[in-house]
Amino acid sequence: MTLTKFLTSAYRNLVRNSRRTAWTALVVALGMMVAMSFSALLEGMLISMLADNIRVSTGHLQIRNENYEVDKASLLYQDLLEDGEALAAQAETLAEVESAAPVLWSGGILSTPRESIGVEIVGIDPDDAFHGPIRAGITAGEFLEGDDRGRILVGRRLAREMGIIAGQRVSLAASDANGQGQEAIFTVAGLVDTGFPGIDQNRVIMPLAQAQSFSGVGNRASSIILMLWDQDDATSVAARIQGPRMQTFTWEDLNSLLLQSWEVGIVYYYVLYGIVFLVVAALIANT
Repeated sequence: MTLTKFLTSAYRNLVRNSRRTAWTALVVALGMMVAMSFSALLEGMLISMLADNIRVSTGHLQIRNENYEVDKASLLYQDLLEDGEALAAQAETLAEVESAAPVLWSGGILSTPRESIGVEIVGIDPDDAFHGPIRAGITAGEFLEGDDRGRILVGRRLAREMGIIAGQRVSLAASDANGQGQEAIFTVAGLVDTGFPGIDQNRVIMPLAQAQSFSGVGNRASSIILMLWDQDDATSVAARIQGPRMQTFTWEDLNSLLLQSWEVGIVYYYVLYGIVFLVVAALIANT
């Protein structure tokens, strides 16, 4: 059968069964619409989650001591970066770098007269642009100043769980760099709601200088978090700032689990498209 005769026969078949043809076309259109909408929705959610995590948590690039392990939140001198603020200032001289924020991570116990709970203690430079989302997330009280002493921020979910309000005095206990226990009374300057449970439910934030003094690490930092003007420059910038006893992590390294979820989502796209195409093929074969 020539192509012309085949197309003529197909056209007559479609016209002869016009109602069934119309239903088939409708099902095909709806199927494709659902598949494309689901694909766009999932991709948009993943892109948004990645962008938010970079902006609030990981940055585009991090510099750490080669011995540092995030899960341990070590305060040992040999695991930390020497003079974190100087390293951050040096990184900010690069044209690709928007901001560089030194941070100090540790763990401790937050206590009120009613209860105690384990928390993550984070020392930040309140003036650095990277911490803008925390400043914007203040729901009660006020943000920190760089020279504040004895004042902290508490995640709103954590505060709700423990019955803490802005202005309340609480106890914070932690081990210092020498393994000695330290405890002090702090005033809750403000409550923070960033929309990230890891921050809002488990974190106490204080100025970097206060955190360094409280933990006895001097001017050392756990990490330098860099925001770049273009995230595609992460690898090249990492190569340029690499120094002795340093390790760097790009935004891809720091968000590997999220990127893996993205890859799994792509597989689901293909499975969904395959199902739609099979349904379409079956409908066309019966038209």
